[in-house]
Amino acid sequence: MIDESKYNKHKDNASKLLSKSKKITFDIDSETFQEMWNNSHSDIPIGEKDEDGNERKEQMGYFVLDLKKAKITLEVTNGENNTHEKAPVSMYGNNNNSSRETKLFYIDGTRNYLVIGTIHTHPNTEAENYERTPAKNTSDVRLSNIYDMPLYYFDDSNVDKITPSSLNDNYKSKSELMNGTFDIAKDTFKSFIDIHN
Repeated sequence: MIDESKYNKHKDNASKLLSKSKKITFDIDSETFQEMWNNSHSDIPIGEKDEDGNERKEQMGYFVLDLKKAKITLEVTNGENNTHEKAPVSMYGNNNNSSRETKLFYIDGTRNYLVIGTIHTHPNTEAENYERTPAKNTSDVRLSNIYDMPLYYFDDSNVDKITPSSLNDNYKSKSELMNGTFDIAKDTFKSFIDIHN
């Protein structure tokens, strides 16, 4: 059961912040994306492990807006842990309500950390028969619609972007993400505002 008064309070706090009543800062180091790629172990054949027990797997990150500090950070998880010790699957609002304002996801129980986007790695290759275009990547399209936020993924050469209303193949190059010329935090924030306005 949702406590509407608490929900409205958090919705109002998010609305004030999203209406640019505070200056948003971004605290994401582009080296984090290289670390995500390295931890994907794209060089290890599927189904095998290296001598350290590593195997190929996707790495996931969540763009998180601290509603009190007005700062966006990236929380990275490998499916086992992250800074807040759990994935941001807690939703405050009614999943069956069609209003976008009720589809807000938070990374913890305090409702101070709003998830505004996701990014993950795609370490598999087309040669291994993995579809790498957004139009054929139906599971990621579905997730963007469920979360009502931008979803990015990157492979060995490109960054693709999915929103509930658009599919952007080869949106940016992987090198732009890695060297910081593509400011993905700002792009995520702008897309999140566009989706929820």
